[in-house]
Amino acid sequence: MTEQKNINREIVAQKTPVSPKKRRSEEKTRYQAGDIIGGRFEVKEAHSGGMAEVYLGYDRLFRGLYAFKTIKLAHQHDETFRRMFEMEIVHWANMANHPHIVRCYEITAPSQFPNWTADIPQFIRLEWVFGDKKKGTDLRGWLRDGLDIKQALLFAIHIVRGLIHAQSVVPNIVHRDLKPDNVLVTEDGIAKITDFGLADIFEGILETPPPTPSPTRRGEKNVVAFVSQKSGLTGTPPYAAPEQWRNEPLDSRTDMYALGCILYEMVTGKMLFEAKKQSDYETLHCTTGFKNIIPQPTTSALESIYHILTTCLAPVPDERYHDLQALQQALHLAFQSVAHQPPPAQPPIAKMSYGYYNNRGLTFSDLRRHAEAFADFDKAIELNPQAATAFFNIACHYGLQKDVSSALPYLRKALEIDSQKYCSMIMTDSDFDGIRHATEFKSLLAEFCGE
Repeated sequence: MTEQKNINREIVAQKTPVSPKKRRSEEKTRYQAGDIIGGRFEVKEAHSGGMAEVYLGYDRLFRGLYAFKTIKLAHQHDETFRRMFEMEIVHWANMANHPHIVRCYEITAPSQFPNWTADIPQFIRLEWVFGDKKKGTDLRGWLRDGLDIKQALLFAIHIVRGLIHAQSVVPNIVHRDLKPDNVLVTEDGIAKITDFGLADIFEGILETPPPTPSPTRRGEKNVVAFVSQKSGLTGTPPYAAPEQWRNEPLDSRTDMYALGCILYEMVTGKMLFEAKKQSDYETLHCTTGFKNIIPQPTTSALESIYHILTTCLAPVPDERYHDLQALQQALHLAFQSVAHQPPPAQPPIAKMSYGYYNNRGLTFSDLRRHAEAFADFDKAIELNPQAATAFFNIACHYGLQKDVSSALPYLRKALEIDSQKYCSMIMTDSDFDGIRHATEFKSLLAEFCGE
């Protein structure tokens, strides 16, 4: 991950209603319940799994309950894991505020922690989903007793809506690890996809890691290649499609297969395939297949979705639905047949505020995704032309690149809006250390700050 240097860049606080659900952590984590991270984040729960640690608690800066996610301590110096974490941030941050995707706000910066120390890792700040008191936070808890067919179809519709949105904002993205544990369910029964740590782009994949992106000028594209794991399974064995086992190209039909496994489990209360060894799962998915173990529906619930299951779980991707929209249509028809009414309409996607774009711009800036950072800062300014924060952050971005001529117009605008505040910040902000010697920079300070 990139080094955090922008000590005084401004974060815009936003309030989002989120709530907790307690669950025991299986592995030891950096922090425990009761800890306060950097004088900012009060840890209520600590969880560890896969490649990450997740902390649930109260954020004093944004005055709300959030989830903070970071790389496990054991992996923090592993370049592959670091790159995957950065790509997760990029994917997730682009997805904005969709009702069926857990919201990602931004990456944290040292300036956000009053008592920051060098051992505090970077976090992704996420929505904290409050689940049902009895069933828990993720879909796994809802599966213990099986679901009625109507509820199962509704959850499947929620998931496919989230996948369609993800593809609309990050074209050709594949989640690669859809499973009940990665679908959170709110207290009022809204399913949300989470954990894009294994997400990948299935077009233009390279077999070698990409080079470090070089700084780009405003208006230029910042092209970053995405890395695919070319050996070993990427995903979770009970839900992994045959092409994942064979290290073949992946696309949206790979997630479709996983959703078929989840739908079967929701209706029956048991996994489609259960095995003791990973190699046995490979045989079941790649050789045995769904139709060989269930050649015909055995219950009325299975009968109503049997065609959907056989299509999603076809061993060859070309035999599945040709895209997620076709699967969504099939799910809608099945729901209407069972419930005698159409599924509830998707809630409108909330418009993003200038604070959202400013904060996401900082995330992209920290990841050296320059084109995306500029686009978000521009959007923030468009929504609020008097948003000195966004002008200042663009100036910081150029200051880090030692680009005096590009930084000064934005710095001037910030000072025109609030000279008292930004004069103080400029004096201590290390982002401008590389241009402080410039005559134009000194003249600007003299004009507004009397320096």
